[in-house]
This record gives sequence, C-alpha cells and structure tokens, in this order.
Amino acid sequence: MLHVLIQYSLYIILGMFAGMLSGLFGVGGGIIVVPGFIALFEASHFSSNSIMHTAAGTSLAVMIFTASFSAYAHYRRGATFDFLPKMIPGLIVGTAIGSVAGFYLHSEVLEVLFGLLLLWVSFREFFFSRSAKQSIAQSEKTKGVKNWLIVLGTAPIGILSGLLGVGGGTLLVPFLQRSGLDIRLAMSTSAACGFVVALIGTICFILVGYQEPNLPPYSLGFVYLPAVLGVSLSSPLFAFVGTALHHRMPVPLLRRFFSVFLFVVGIKLLV
Repeated sequence: MLHVLIQYSLYIILGMFAGMLSGLFGVGGGIIVVPGFIALFEASHFSSNSIMHTAAGTSLAVMIFTASFSAYAHYRRGATFDFLPKMIPGLIVGTAIGSVAGFYLHSEVLEVLFGLLLLWVSFREFFFSRSAKQSIAQSEKTKGVKNWLIVLGTAPIGILSGLLGVGGGTLLVPFLQRSGLDIRLAMSTSAACGFVVALIGTICFILVGYQEPNLPPYSLGFVYLPAVLGVSLSSPLFAFVGTALHHRMPVPLLRRFFSVFLFVVGIKLLV
C-alpha cells in the first residue's frame, strides 16, 4: 500500500513540475511529462518493449485535460479559433498515422527520436527564444497569414505529436508564428489544436495497445490511468502558478538553465 501511495505521489509531483515549467516558459507539457513517465515507468519495472508507447499514450491522455483547460482560458479572454477548422483534418489524419506507426517501432527507437526532439527544443530555447513581451511586440510586424502553409503543415505536426506524445507549444506555436499568426493567436489556436491531437492520439493508443500483453494493471491500451489521474490533478493548477511567476522571475536566465536540462535529458535518451 505504501509503495502505491509513493508511486501516485510521484505522478502528482511530476504534474506540478510540468505545469510550472509550462506556465513559466510556454513550452508544451509533453516535453517534461514524457521523460518523467519514462523514468517512473522504468522504476516501476514496466515492460521495456512498451515503456515509450505507454509514456506517449499517457501523455496524450493528460493533454486532453490540460489542453481543454488552456483552450477555455484563452476563450474566456476573447480568443477566437478561426483557423482551427482548416487545421482539424490534417491534425486528425497526421495524429492517427503517427500513433499507429509508433506501434510498429521499438520503444528504444521512439526514445531516440524523442531525445532528438529534446535536443532541438534545447537548442531553440537557448539561442532563439524571446520573452513574451518581445514576441508580442514582434507580432505587430507580422505579415499576411499563409493559409496554404497552415493547411499543409498540420499533418506532419500531427504525425510527430502522435508518434512522441507531444504537441501544444512545442511544435504548433513556432509553426503558427512562421505561418503568419501573431503570438497571442498562435498560442490560443495551439491550445485548441492540442485538444484535437490529444483526443485522437489517446483513442489510437488505446486501440492499438488494447491486446498488448504485459501492460501494467489499470492500463487502457497504452494509457496508464493512475499516471493520467495524478498528473492531470496537479498540472493545470501549477501552470497558473508558473504563468504568475513568469512576470516576477528572471525568465531569460532561467530559460537557459531549462535548455541545459532538456539537453541533458535528451542526451540520456540517446545513449
């Protein structure tokens, strides 16, 4: 009984950590949650053949709750989702392809791919990240929106999201900004897209993993329900805390430390 309580407490702590960093730096929670799940699942002696699959599927299930809270918060502040209908078909198809394709890849291969993603995010955060004020100021200079790029680019992003269990700010916000959306619209649209990706990805991971042997108890396919519950309970609250701290702490300096942390985690997954 004590072991179970400790395990569930660690999922709650992981959610607190992921929510805080998501609010503080504006990165997708999956960047933190997936490596955390990998470490905790390994410590719990889950089957090595399905650790990354379960981490990705569970991360997407968590995103259903976090993305819906985020999208609703943006909506309450007057955000519109005019570009969402153009993106939904590509997101659905891409996420389904990525989720199913991941089933045929070994867990270690997926961990290497995720490690490479972390190195890319680390490099971007260290050298090219801007503060929220700088991004908003720059948004006033945004040129026309490239509708064709938004339509064509959503499917590849959906594939990566479904394959690795990430989305949100990690992939969609930079893409939408390059497509011509200002930072505010990019973030609100990303939150709504994150819900679509999470819902489709979770369904796919449940279906493809439903007959998988050696999954831990309380699993629904490749979705580990205790981890979903623990992280979902704590991450939204601490995302608000991280957002509040964003305006009171030296974010540029902290972002450099965060990028180094991501680099170390990425290297660990590669070796």
